[in-house]
Amino acid sequence: MLFWLNYNNSNRYRYISGDDTFIGFDSSEICPRCGRNIVTPKFREAIPLFESDGGKIYPDYIQFCGAGKYPFIVSEKALSIFEENNVSGYNGATLVRVEPSGISSDGSQIRYFQLNIYGHIELDFKAMFLKKKNYCEVCGQYEWNRQRFYPRFIDESTWDGSDFAVATSVHWRLCSEKVNNIIQNHKLTGFVLTEARIRE
Repeated sequence: MLFWLNYNNSNRYRYISGDDTFIGFDSSEICPRCGRNIVTPKFREAIPLFESDGGKIYPDYIQFCGAGKYPFIVSEKALSIFEENNVSGYNGATLVRVEPSGISSDGSQIRYFQLNIYGHIELDFKAMFLKKKNYCEVCGQYEWNRQRFYPRFIDESTWDGSDFAVATSVHWRLCSEKVNNIIQNHKLTGFVLTEARIRE
């Protein structure tokens, strides 16, 4: 069983925006096959610095609302619990700065880490009546036959078995039942999970 990682609309929690290492999008490269612009986000070399806004509570999963690459950022507490439980699907954890920073109950600064998610799965295109049009084998760009992506279905046969995974075509994130249980048992905050639907 897999679960979608959704946005938390509560105003209790902080969220982050404004990665100051993000320079902008470079669209100068042109695909020689299809003629489309190849858009690439550009970052300067530095520890990412995110501005935090919103509520008073600094959650274990802090959500990003801003331009650039969509990062997956968790607290040091959450990262330690994932490591202790051998959670799979990510292969790196990079320290990021969040300002203003939060203070934990013991008076120490709450540290956050960006996880590099490599686990993958794909949507069930047939169940969602989705098709890719005008696919380019060189740059990988394509168009969808429709703009409506709901209800969402996943193709479980494409799942690589990782505890964290990304739906490749849309970059939406999911987690396994194991991760869901860890979040509940350890009362990790900021996570909003809904069960991913599979075609009957």
